[in-house]
Formats: sequence, structure tokens, C-alpha cells
Amino acid sequence: KLPMIELNIDPNIIIHDQTLRDGCQFSGIEFSADERVEIASRLGDIGLGRIEAGRVSAKPSDLDVIKRIVSLNTPATIMGFVEMSTELVKYAADCGVDGVLLCFPSNDYAIKEKMGSTVEAVTETAIEMALTANSLGLRTVLFPTDASRATPESYKKMMTDIDKAAKFDALTFVDTIGGCSPRAIPQIIKFLRTVTDKPLEFHF
Repeated sequence: KLPMIELNIDPNIIIHDQTLRDGCQFSGIEFSADERVEIASRLGDIGLGRIEAGRVSAKPSDLDVIKRIVSLNTPATIMGFVEMSTELVKYAADCGVDGVLLCFPSNDYAIKEKMGSTVEAVTETAIEMALTANSLGLRTVLFPTDASRATPESYKKMMTDIDKAAKFDALTFVDTIGGCSPRAIPQIIKFLRTVTDKPLEFHF
């Protein structure tokens, strides 16, 4: 066990740790199931507000790890990361997580050129995911990727359409490629406040 560390964090700021998902995406990094559970336990010990238990998939081994992390009963809120699937939202709920991050692309150019899809189709999937999370009583956080390269008008319409159709607890501004300068953030916050009055989260 790690010794307790006094972080002195403003109570209005919650740190969301993504070691068990984003932290596993570095080349050459691979955690065993036991290591994932141990990492989650230590994160809970130092008092982090929220722990992302990992990417939710249909693999029983992945789901088992998430269930084990939930069973630690740490004070932290345990979240599952769900990409473009209502079925995986249900799997996350079955694991006992407190909430889900709903991941979907928001860069309209990439949606059209890379995915061969449409903003409308992605928006509909996001709405279905949110409605499913709502029906299962899960904390629902929107995690629209590549937001820093999305067209502002398209991004705003997508989030507004989701907000009209379903409930969400917070909106995450996702700077997927790390392209934002610190000076851009105040302007981005001003823009996001024209999109929603819900709590904002940031992923840089």
C-alpha cells in the first residue's frame, strides 16, 4: 500500500485517472489483470476522485477486471469507457460501474473522410448510448473525440441535438491530438458555455 498523500485539490476539481485505458496505449505497455486491479487499488488509496476502470469490451477477461475493480469498494467513482455501442453500455452496467464515458467522434471531416459516415449517424448513435445509460441509472459523461479539430458549428449542433434527446451529467472537451495551446483554453471554455451549462471536463 502507498502512504496517503495530501493533494490539497480544490473540492470543485475532480481528477479523473485514465491509467487503465489511455495509460495502456503507450507502445510496449501491457498490464496483467492483477496489475490493473492493484493499480486501481493504489489510485483509490491516494484519494483520486474518479478511476476509469478501462475500455469496456465484450471480452469476458476485460469485464472480469472491471468487476474486480468495482469490488474494491474504493471511495472513488468507477467509470467505464464505451465506444459507439449501446450493447457495451449494458455490459458496463452489468459490471457495476458508477458511470460511463460515452466515446464518439466529433470531427466532422474525419467522420466523413475517415469513417465514411455522417455526423447525423454518429449523433444518433451517441443519443442511443446516452438513453441506454440513462435508463440504467449510470452517470453519463459525453466524450466526443477530436473536438479541437471539429468545426464549431457542427460540434455545437451535435451536442445540442444530444442534449435535447437524452440526459448527460457532463461534457468533456477532448483534445485528442494535443493540438491546443494553453492560451486557447479560455476561448474554448467561452465557446463551450454557448453549447451547454452542464459541468465541463477536459482531456488534453
